[in-house]
Amino acid sequence: MSNEQTINTARALIDAINRRDMSLWERATADDLMADYPGAHDLDKEAAKMFNLSFFNAAPDLRFDVQRIIAQGDMVVFQAIASATLTQPLVTPTETIPPTGKQAHAPFVLIAQVRSGKIVREQTVWNQLEVFQQLGILPES
Repeated sequence: MSNEQTINTARALIDAINRRDMSLWERATADDLMADYPGAHDLDKEAAKMFNLSFFNAAPDLRFDVQRIIAQGDMVVFQAIASATLTQPLVTPTETIPPTGKQAHAPFVLIAQVRSGKIVREQTVWNQLEVFQQLGILPES
């Protein structure tokens, strides 16, 4: 697989969010995908889908803008900015957070590992406290 093909496969979550079509991500991920996100670790494909859908559904204007891409072998790192407005309830495994109507803009990193044309490992890293404060879910300090 070429570097360009690996990058195109690895950016499935970014494309799915920006195009409002999670099937793009589902098709690009392996059945045995393992994912780590802020506050949610070692998720299988179904749990990862539910995690991502919670934000997808809560912020219909959610957008990822890629700033930089680093690729080596089967690993790809995206440095990006996420922007969103919490206009719908954010459903989490433990509670449902009501919409606040507030916006957030925050940097994040997406790391993906691609094997045989599918994402086998995915991790996003972002400052959950900062984002939740901007969205009005948690009080500013």
